[in-house]
Amino acid sequence: MTRSQLEEYSDIVAEIKDLEARLNSPVFDVVSVSQQNFPYTKGKSQVRGVPGAALYRKRLESLKEHKLAIERFIDALPTSRQRRVVRLKVMDALSWNDIAAKMGYMHSVDSLRKCYTRAVDNSIRLQAELREKNDRLEGHYEV
Repeated sequence: MTRSQLEEYSDIVAEIKDLEARLNSPVFDVVSVSQQNFPYTKGKSQVRGVPGAALYRKRLESLKEHKLAIERFIDALPTSRQRRVVRLKVMDALSWNDIAAKMGYMHSVDSLRKCYTRAVDNSIRLQAELREKNDRLEGHYEV
């Protein structure tokens, strides 16, 4: 998880809502039709669907997975303060002043910004170390 991926959270949530709205708003049209066999009588039929629905569903699934990964990342932070600061910044998209107000002005804006930076940077570094360790272990046990 990178900082830029975390900062995409609010855009991901907005895009999920947009895609769900598109999928729930099918297009209707009336078209001319005729029977396949003689006497080929003309008629009208209503057509209903969502243009690009398969692509929208695939993108929606990918966005939901990414959103869940960000939420899990935040939930895995080691301290309550870090989780609160990162959640307010990433998920609620609050400014540092708003975060300080929400936390009751117990901490300065600069201390909250440093808490966020340390939490994200340390967690990213730890994840990279764990991936590297797992890669080494998998390589060690290969037959």
